[in-house]
Amino acid sequence: MHQASFKLSALSGLILALGLFISPTSFALNAQDLKTCETLIADLCTQQDLTFIRNGSSYDAKRACEHLKMKLDYAKDDLNSVADFINEVASKSSFSGRDYEVVLKDSTKLTAKTFLEKRLQDLGLVKD
Repeated sequence: MHQASFKLSALSGLILALGLFISPTSFALNAQDLKTCETLIADLCTQQDLTFIRNGSSYDAKRACEHLKMKLDYAKDDLNSVADFINEVASKSSFSGRDYEVVLKDSTKLTAKTFLEKRLQDLGLVKD
């Protein structure tokens, strides 16, 4: 019993110590990255000929944008980069873990991750 209590106490101390080294702002998008994410979402809104598939249901670009805006607003303080936004927020369901997909006008189906990374490149928003 004493050993278990010591281990729990040591673990609590380690968690507290780690918390002191991680500032609350170390997990927040900077203004430039937030603007890039917002620009990427705005670009998605202009893609009238695509279908966004989320958890098996199809949505138009406008509904996809609304959903991604809401997710960005909710998660922006927990993200470090545009890549985090694409990989962790904009490309898969936070509930089911299923990848989002994009179907283009010509019926090409891409993961949302692939589509958004390509749009980021096409728009010249990729950091060197």
